Amino acid sequence: MSSIDRIEVQRGAGSTLYGSGAIGGVVNVITAKPEQGVQTKLRVMGGSNDLEQYAITNEGSKKDWYWRVGVQKDIIGSYKDGHGVRIPQHGNSHTASFMVGNTINDKNDVKIAYDTYRGDVMYSDHLGALNHIRYGNEANDSLRAIWNNKISNRWSHQLYLMNNHYKTTYDGYLTDVKTRGIGDQITYKAKDHTVVGGFDWRQDKVVNMGGVKLTNASYFIQDEWKFAPKWTVTPGIRVDHHSAFGTHTSPSISLGYDVNEKTNVYAAYKEYFLAPTPYQLFDGFNGNRNLKPETGHEFDLGVHHKFGKTWNSNLSFFSRSTKDKIGWVMTDPANFTGQYRNFDTEKARGINADVRKQLTNHLSARLGYTYTHIDATPTRKANRDGYVPKHAVNAGL
Repeated sequence: MSSIDRIEVQRGAGSTLYGSGAIGGVVNVITAKPEQGVQTKLRVMGGSNDLEQYAITNEGSKKDWYWRVGVQKDIIGSYKDGHGVRIPQHGNSHTASFMVGNTINDKNDVKIAYDTYRGDVMYSDHLGALNHIRYGNEANDSLRAIWNNKISNRWSHQLYLMNNHYKTTYDGYLTDVKTRGIGDQITYKAKDHTVVGGFDWRQDKVVNMGGVKLTNASYFIQDEWKFAPKWTVTPGIRVDHHSAFGTHTSPSISLGYDVNEKTNVYAAYKEYFLAPTPYQLFDGFNGNRNLKPETGHEFDLGVHHKFGKTWNSNLSFFSRSTKDKIGWVMTDPANFTGQYRNFDTEKARGINADVRKQLTNHLSARLGYTYTHIDATPTRKANRDGYVPKHAVNAGL
């Protein structure tokens, strides 16, 4: 967390720019560029549930070069649920990361980042018999390269390349997926328009299923148009072509109005497409190769208000309808085994409210509340059999 510059939250379906995984919203974590000089940070932390964390990071910037390298170890133990029942679990993991970048000139910046994770886990996977223990290990390696280029005062773009390898073993069963991708996002800024367009191409190779490949190519564009002093409209469209599920078009539009310098209200409508993951399709215990993709739409209505220089708040309402919702279904209660399946159309609605206080230049406090109601279906009770909380309160620094 110490390497994070800021976190931007976009509520509602963000499928136009960010793809099918952005149904409920987008959390954009902006990593801070290391400051001039060299510094080393050491962190030791403990907490409830036998939590232990140890981390060391070295970062710095000299002339046009900057870097960050770190390692972290995490340990966590069993916990008690809301009824006071002890839930057995244990996790022991370590993470290492490395990033190096170069500011070539005032128009070009390139960086390469590598992250690796290894973890051993133990947990109970049976709600009726907590002594039903599963063991496993997880590994994830991620390599990314990013080029930021300012073409002119109006034109800029960001090109990325990525290569991931995700591998898990639970009770002797292997899931092994390799992912590679490339994408470019181009931005054009005029007096009253900010146009963003580009493409994403990704391919998953399921090694443990004989090298089955799933490919998705996406093309997108949106225009943020300030057509009047207080009004902004943002239409957009995204086209996904999936090797297994065909072509899907997802339009979107939002309308914003600045009531005054402190208050903004908005309304938005967006459609989305979400293909099943390789795990949902091919996992040996839970996979289902007959899954269909999720499709749906969402409507959002909200207001942003600033109480002062350091206080701001958000209040929003959402209504979402999803066709062929993917979820896990228990097929054998005695052994707690199941399979991913498509459900009926799922309808959800809710309210988000939060208030944030900027305490210092690097520290803020946040208090939020979320109400969520998901309608019951012929195969599930309300709120997905109660697994999704109806009321949630969260606070953070």
